[in-house]
Amino acid sequence: MRRLSQKRFLRLASLILTGLTVVFGILWVVRGLRPAIACGVLDYLGSGDWSAAFACVDQADYEALLFVVALAGGAVAWLASRKAPDTPRREYHPTPREQANNRKGMIDRVWKIWIEGHLDQSRYKTAPMSLGMNWRAGVPRSGSLRRRRPREQERPVPANKSMLQIFEEAEHRILILGEQGAGKTTSMLNLARSLLETAGVDTSFPIPVVFSLSSFVDPEQSLDDWLVGEFRRGYDVPEIVARYWIAHETLALLLDGLDEVRTDRRTGVVEKLNQYLDQHMNPWLVICCQDKQYEQLIATGSALGDVDALVS
Repeated sequence: MRRLSQKRFLRLASLILTGLTVVFGILWVVRGLRPAIACGVLDYLGSGDWSAAFACVDQADYEALLFVVALAGGAVAWLASRKAPDTPRREYHPTPREQANNRKGMIDRVWKIWIEGHLDQSRYKTAPMSLGMNWRAGVPRSGSLRRRRPREQERPVPANKSMLQIFEEAEHRILILGEQGAGKTTSMLNLARSLLETAGVDTSFPIPVVFSLSSFVDPEQSLDDWLVGEFRRGYDVPEIVARYWIAHETLALLLDGLDEVRTDRRTGVVEKLNQYLDQHMNPWLVICCQDKQYEQLIATGSALGDVDALVS
């Protein structure tokens, strides 16, 4: 039997209590208040005769009280569910065999979906990844402990340098910027291919996983919760496994389509990405975005901190 997370349990409780509220509310209106109204409770309230009014209320059926309790309980449960972490109720401790099977299964799924299903179908799959690209230093972030190179101007990337080499030089976090159709996703997937090949033979290497940020539509949702949902929808990975990977920093996240996030929510998504960078010791992160939309984020002070960029 699948265990409910704390958030889902509270939301389920709020739905049940809301349903009871509707039932008791109908009973209250149809039957519960009629004895009190017949007693003249409204007249007593209007005249300020509170003792007589309470005596009339006492004649009402107690579905009214249950209605109030259910309504209050549903509201409290819903509010609590918005703040509760979406984490399983028990910790997950996979055996070494389970870890190996989960890892291999994930690598195989990413390869089948994104390399065989997307990259190998692209006519640009064999193009040099750094061809015509420029390197741009990331926007410094106050309080960051990351070692930074001296500030440099944008400069061209040597054509013989691979995406994997660029990614390693950028300390495993990089933006891929460019106009629509410039090959950002293809560049990211070529990097994903190299990472998957290494992850397949080196068990200490992070698992590369590709997601589209366009599905990040809930402003109340944390990045971890969104990732868990995308693991479940896109790769059929159980929540407990996905949370284990996130907590133990075993992932290399390749996130496409930051520019496809709604304009009014894009800043919030970047804030969550910055929080993810702050909360993890050595996060591996690749993000694709159109250059124009990212320049708008920089202009409003909402850029990703300390993340170098490749600009095509």
